[in-house]
Amino acid sequence: LSIGYTAPGPMFKYPSLFLSNTSCSTSLDSEEELIKGINNNKFDLVFINHFIDDEKLICKKIMTEHLYISIPTSHFLSGMKDGVYWKDIDGQTFLLYYYIGCWHDILNKNLKKSRYLNNYNNDDLKEIVENSSIPSFITNQSMQYRKVEGRINIPILDKDSYLDFYVLCKKEKAEFLNKLN
Repeated sequence: LSIGYTAPGPMFKYPSLFLSNTSCSTSLDSEEELIKGINNNKFDLVFINHFIDDEKLICKKIMTEHLYISIPTSHFLSGMKDGVYWKDIDGQTFLLYYYIGCWHDILNKNLKKSRYLNNYNNDDLKEIVENSSIPSFITNQSMQYRKVEGRINIPILDKDSYLDFYVLCKKEKAEFLNKLN
């Protein structure tokens, strides 16, 4: 099974699809490259962020991912539990997992004054977050796997803090959609 995706959210929604299948290969890429890949049989399934209307393909919405900031309970923003806007957090330094795909563009567009301390290993990042006062990001999809004691997760309320995900496959490979259950 070959899977492409634009951001890691589907990995959290369908962990058994990504992790327990020993013959699974994955690729994080742009939506454009993933659509080319599905059409060229490079991928069996791709997770993209827009609906595609193509008679040779099946495209179904599977989830919406919502971005949150994760901060220590002592952080000055901790009183804003109902939510923050980009303008409230622009200028902050954030701990960031590097492989977040299309979320990079959204962060760069909205947090022009912010700085990111990138980490390339998710386990290392979790340990740093657990022992740091620096804010990080989390999503509604990753929360159940990345709970950190002493931190609260606050939703970002702006419209572009939400990403819709669609699964895409060729009609003749529709059986792969059964793996999403």
